[in-house]
Amino acid sequence: EWELGGKDGRKPAKPRKLKNLEDKVLSLPPYDIPTYLWKWSYLGNVVKKVSDGPFGSNLKTADYVDNGIRVIRLENIKSLFFDNSKKTYITKEKYKLLERHSVVPNDVVFSSFINENTSVASVPLEVSLSINKADCFCIKCGSSINHKYIEYFLSTRTTYNQLINLVHGATRPRINTTQLKKILLPLCSLKEQTQIVQEIESRLSVCDKLSETLKAQLEKAEALRQSILKKAFEGRLLSDTEIKACQQEADWEPAEQLLARIKTESAKKPVAKPRKKQTKKKAN
Repeated sequence: EWELGGKDGRKPAKPRKLKNLEDKVLSLPPYDIPTYLWKWSYLGNVVKKVSDGPFGSNLKTADYVDNGIRVIRLENIKSLFFDNSKKTYITKEKYKLLERHSVVPNDVVFSSFINENTSVASVPLEVSLSINKADCFCIKCGSSINHKYIEYFLSTRTTYNQLINLVHGATRPRINTTQLKKILLPLCSLKEQTQIVQEIESRLSVCDKLSETLKAQLEKAEALRQSILKKAFEGRLLSDTEIKACQQEADWEPAEQLLARIKTESAKKPVAKPRKKQTKKKAN
């Protein structure tokens, strides 16, 4: 690709030899895939690179500034959504020291923390250049893999079920890049990947509209609940006919009489005598 592009930019390093993951195979997911031109493959053997960010003193909170090169943090990675509202920066000088951790648009970022689900998102176009923190894995897909195909698969329960048994850490269960590379995914042609992504997105748009409708209905239900409670304690919940019917009941009494009766009953209760304070004897 570098030679075809006119040798623009720095010459890339020689491709690393693929590691043999066969001895670390995870069990195949419990469903079948089309046998024609489909196969199960390891993520580490499909994408160009899976990497984490700088560790420890290489990137500290003291390095953050108000403007500069973006830093992708865990707060930015949601489930199929990149939260661009939370922004952190480092200086260009600091970036030059961490350049090998560069993240560009359409890279896929994955949270190392696995709890109830996986958190994965594609880096949007508006985040032109950035680096990722240590717990934010970066997956560079290359030209032969649709990055959205990878993103969607990594968000499935199939991926979650493969990773959940590999997590370590009691308080914040996490995985490492080696374990992420061992994920088995169904691989098909690039054309099929693109078609699958289009079909997923058309159906997810229906889910999004349904979620918006349900959210609006829940907000209406909560508003109605509060309105009922408000009217109930303002004496406006019953109609005049219902109030008259209550007044005709033998045990009905107005609020003024109820308060007077409560005061009378309270006055009849004996007042408890205060206990005497016990004085401690001084030790000889």
